[in-house]
Amino acid sequence: MGHWEGDTMVGKGKARLLTLVERRSRYTVIEPTAEGCARTALAATLRGLYPWQEAVPGGVASITFDNGSEFAEHELIDLVLGCTSYFARPYASWERGTNENTNGLIRQYAPKRTDLGRLNGADVRRIADKLNDRPREVLGFRTPREVFEESLSPCERRRARTRSFRPKRNDPEQTALYTQPECTSELNSRPGESDDVEYKHLILLDE
Repeated sequence: MGHWEGDTMVGKGKARLLTLVERRSRYTVIEPTAEGCARTALAATLRGLYPWQEAVPGGVASITFDNGSEFAEHELIDLVLGCTSYFARPYASWERGTNENTNGLIRQYAPKRTDLGRLNGADVRRIADKLNDRPREVLGFRTPREVFEESLSPCERRRARTRSFRPKRNDPEQTALYTQPECTSELNSRPGESDDVEYKHLILLDE
């Protein structure tokens, strides 16, 4: 438990959905983003996974991302969550097949050409709840929520529901989180290629 896969789904317009799936349980987290740049993907990933990492030791051990420019800030994700990020090879979506399959299930509720900007946090949580409460044959007809939560104590489940990501201004290790690059063409390069970009202030909280 604790190994996740991540991707972004596109629709009509700039808005996207960040999808994160725990590999063993198929437990799904969905976060809406206003656009598909590295800054918004960073913030959405921390919003989605920080509660589990904070509440459960090893709750986020690794994340395997799609090889897209929106995950260029993977090093900061690793810093905050204490995990290791990996990337699927180009045109090898089978390396994060659980996530790809889940994206197909999400399309049942948000078909292609849907204006994803019309979906708010409550909308995507309802979609995630439908997936997490759907019995799966691969899980012995248990639900992803049942499999995911069976490894958590009642105390850990309560902690996860009350945790959210709040960067600590006085924590040197999180200083970089307040100086993230703007969403520019220089930043939206492949992971590891975004050098010499101008940095500006950013607070990673819901607006």
